[in-house]
Amino acid sequence: MISDPFKLTDISWTSYLPTKILFGLNTLNKIDEICSNYGKSALIVSGNSPLKTGLLNRCVTLLETAGIHVKNCNAITSEPTVHQVNEIVSYIRNHKFDMLIALGGGSVIDATKAAAVIAIQGGKAEEYLTENKKLTDKTIPVIAIPTTAGTGAETSKGAIISWPEKELKGGIRGNMIFPKAAIVDPELTLTLSPEFTRITGFDIFTHAVETYLSRKATYVTALFSRQAIKAVTQYLPKILLNPNDLEARANLSFYSMLMGYNLANSSTCLPHRLQYPLGVLTGTPHALGLAALYPAWVKTTYQKSSKRFDDIAEWMGGALDTEIENKPSDIYNLLILFMKTVDLLPAIQDLGITENMCDQLAKLVSGNLANDPWWHEEADISVIYREAFNFQPD
Repeated sequence: MISDPFKLTDISWTSYLPTKILFGLNTLNKIDEICSNYGKSALIVSGNSPLKTGLLNRCVTLLETAGIHVKNCNAITSEPTVHQVNEIVSYIRNHKFDMLIALGGGSVIDATKAAAVIAIQGGKAEEYLTENKKLTDKTIPVIAIPTTAGTGAETSKGAIISWPEKELKGGIRGNMIFPKAAIVDPELTLTLSPEFTRITGFDIFTHAVETYLSRKATYVTALFSRQAIKAVTQYLPKILLNPNDLEARANLSFYSMLMGYNLANSSTCLPHRLQYPLGVLTGTPHALGLAALYPAWVKTTYQKSSKRFDDIAEWMGGALDTEIENKPSDIYNLLILFMKTVDLLPAIQDLGITENMCDQLAKLVSGNLANDPWWHEEADISVIYREAFNFQPD
């Protein structure tokens, strides 16, 4: 059942997803068909992993056989910075390309999406991140090929990047950020390590939970959230037990992609905003920071959205095949159980945070906080950092 706030008779909404999606095993083999629609020259942006696994060479061969001239730029690390984006922008401006192909995880896709608009609109990444320079509709077509299942960047309209020197992390957002096409081949996630499988898988879970609780949630995003929460709770533990389980991996790839739609049409809540300064200060992966914050956020927020949290507890309980007593705390206890099951329950101290940093982190939080059901103008968001700091798993 979908919660009462989503009665079809009570609400209306607008949704938008301009990205053409090609989903399924071996769909990478159709990269030439997709890319031929956008011209004869392409820049593949990647990290080092596709080069090591041979995936990059596979893509180059398919494209060149189709008569598409290809160059590669592997400038992206795990968390993209304005400097890396500017490096890609400079390369694009010097060579000129009909399209950009983002081959990698969310960091690669976000950096490519940002570079696509900046390269053609002028300026540097810093200007757009601080909103000193406004976006227009101009962009270079981006074809996103995710090699992880987690971020949903292949179908979202945000490009998340950081400016380490300013301790700033945020998004460049707008409809022009959407990729023109996404090739989602679950087989590409088989080379992921268990560590990155659990971290990126947890990212899907957070997107599903937050887009369900978001004040901008709609009946459509709520339906997608419900299915994603069930799927991740069920299939992420299975993948960690059997990394070659393609059915489980296909489910995570599918719901990661679907949560990109949710991000574009519902958006996230406070945990993502709280993670941004945490990630910049500690240099830790996005979803690892989310995992360190999640128990504290759920505990703090429960009373402000108890009905929707109870929905989530019901869906998780079914997928985990367990019943936990004491209904008001079901979601909290189920969250801890799930995180223990996938061996992802980090303490915020493990990331290098001390208690006296909680106020500093709170001051660095930026962006739209109003989607969160707990937040209000007088809210002291440092309490969530402090709750995370004092968290002691059983």
